Amino acid sequence: MYRFIIIFLMLLPQAVFAYNTPIIVLTTFSPNSLSTLIADYKAKHPNVNIKVLHRHEDAAARLLGDPTHDIDMVITTSIGLFELLQRSKTLITLPSVNDEFANKEVKATLQHFNNRVALLGYSRYGFMWNQRYLEKHNLDRPSSWESLTHPQYFQHIIMATPSRSTSSHYMVESILQQYGWQAGWKLLYQISGNLASVSMFNVTDQISRGLVGVAPVVDVFAFKTQKPFPFIGFSYQPNSPVLPAYMASIKNLHHSTQTVNFLQYLEAFQGNKSLHPKSHLDYRLPHKNEVLEVSQRLDFSLINQRSDIVKKLFTHTIVHSLALHNKAWQLIHKVQTFSQLTAQQHQQLNQAITLATTPPISEQDVEAMINASERDAAKAQQNKNDSHLWCLDMYERLNASITMTENIVMEYEVYNHG
Repeated sequence: MYRFIIIFLMLLPQAVFAYNTPIIVLTTFSPNSLSTLIADYKAKHPNVNIKVLHRHEDAAARLLGDPTHDIDMVITTSIGLFELLQRSKTLITLPSVNDEFANKEVKATLQHFNNRVALLGYSRYGFMWNQRYLEKHNLDRPSSWESLTHPQYFQHIIMATPSRSTSSHYMVESILQQYGWQAGWKLLYQISGNLASVSMFNVTDQISRGLVGVAPVVDVFAFKTQKPFPFIGFSYQPNSPVLPAYMASIKNLHHSTQTVNFLQYLEAFQGNKSLHPKSHLDYRLPHKNEVLEVSQRLDFSLINQRSDIVKKLFTHTIVHSLALHNKAWQLIHKVQTFSQLTAQQHQQLNQAITLATTPPISEQDVEAMINASERDAAKAQQNKNDSHLWCLDMYERLNASITMTENIVMEYEVYNHG
């Protein structure tokens, strides 16, 4: 009897520890985007502690690659992170996965991961704005990607960098896949000419504080911001893809026994429309008879293949050259207002625009880099090193564009006011 009591006392702390081990959730979303879901669960399970870690996609991949990590659960739109976990064989098989709200692509993804990944909900892209800011600066509400290239938005737009934001990465990819590589980067470079900054953090805070007027964002973040700030507006981007958010339970050294229960609770909570009003959802699930209308379907396989290239190209040719983009497009827009240009000046203006809108590498270059990287790890490393040359290439192109338009401005002013 005494031996039983001693054994029981020895095992009790371990049992209590196992029960009270916090659920550590790694997400590429801002922590407060999951607040409603977590608060509802904790209200019903007050003894369960949940900690949320926010990391951008690359940092999350590094953390999950550490065999000593203590992550219990991953929530993200990034298929690449789940592919990483599948290769490391750390995804935990779930008792069941609800595919009631899954469209064709989502069902294929759930089957691919063989009941180890579940659907949390959907989000879509759009444009968020501060109505007070727009009125102060006499700006129109944004309506499309093309509308953001208008000169009226010069330094009134902010965007998250794709290297730190999965949703921003997918927004860039939606442009590249909809318009094509060459025309897509042309549009991105035109928009970059109007950017006030490229943010490493949540852009919604800067919009709500009136520091900048407009930002392309995911609907989830915009709706969260609209609750305390009714002067925040939002409209969906035309042809916006529907982005599924997934979740999975993973193995670690101190796995919480509550993780799978929490994950399945989130599934049920999101799917039960009678539990909560639609407006309070963190991530949206359609009603049973609702069709998820979408004009564009993203090729996630292509996204994963060229993820590193696209992020680095954006960083090296936009983020590191933002001031030059601003100056180049300010001059281009100024020249475009001139009523009389010579044939030579028209040609120079077109050349200046071409210089400011041509990416350093073509789509064929990207395909060659992907193929070479898959065959040779050393070549993959060389491609990463060469990416720094893209910054120099863009720097030279933008400076050449600026020189051309400055010459046109000087000639025009001398001729008309000389």
